[in-house]
Amino acid sequence: MLEDHYFGTLAEISAGTGTLPVADSYSRPAERVQSVFAGATGAKTVNVTGVKRVWDLGFDDAEPEVRHRVEGYWLGYKDNTWLRFFEAYTVNMLDLRTSTAGASPGVRPVFSTLGSGLGQILTAPAAGVPRQTRLTTTLTNGATAAREASAGWPGTLCPALGTTTFSVYLRAPSGAAVTLYSAGADGEAFVTGTLGGTDVPASGAWQRAAVTVTPPAGTAALYPAVSVPASGLVEVAHMQTELGPEATPWVAGTGARVVVCEVPDDVTLYPYDNLTLRLAEV
Repeated sequence: MLEDHYFGTLAEISAGTGTLPVADSYSRPAERVQSVFAGATGAKTVNVTGVKRVWDLGFDDAEPEVRHRVEGYWLGYKDNTWLRFFEAYTVNMLDLRTSTAGASPGVRPVFSTLGSGLGQILTAPAAGVPRQTRLTTTLTNGATAAREASAGWPGTLCPALGTTTFSVYLRAPSGAAVTLYSAGADGEAFVTGTLGGTDVPASGAWQRAAVTVTPPAGTAALYPAVSVPASGLVEVAHMQTELGPEATPWVAGTGARVVVCEVPDDVTLYPYDNLTLRLAEV
């Protein structure tokens, strides 16, 4: 069931290396994120700030080789690289923040390389936006030429694993364009080439634009961008990057940077162990 889970940097995923064995069990417990403040009297105040996503992957009767690999991640032999995790239970390979166009819990902007004159703000959606949308990102361009807003910044790119479709909901009164680029390994986010794109006709209604590409061999990651016309604006909602030649109904993305926070185990019959690899969202 977990063959579609990928664990490692995007470069490793693209090369087909660095993945873990198929897990025997899977769960996603809630992890409360909080801070504790101790006052002068010793009284403590707990500030609850949210719930981090946590994933538990279980390996039953794991052989020593599996244990060594799991413990290697935990002990940090992959220093200076980011670990990425993609769930098998959703088609959307974008991280949660990008897939919701910045409207995920925490309300943070999602577009990065904004050109001169281009700005972004989270706004209440106009009528007709897809369901499940709480906020949308409005891109405004005050320049006299089109400007491109990139959703490709370190930590959010998705892997190039085959024929891929990128889709996004837009409201573009003056039109827009959507482009999918190839990029360097995650953590770099450098554009290395244009894979495909499409023009979005001018309309005051919400519409879904989609681009399907087959990345050439050696492509490390995919990098989506939205072009806003001169003196125009574009509202952006659900974004999705998925394997296959067509866009399926949107679901929130789950791809995330993670850290190995725990490797509990119990010995069943030497030298085999029952291992649990606990991953926590960064």
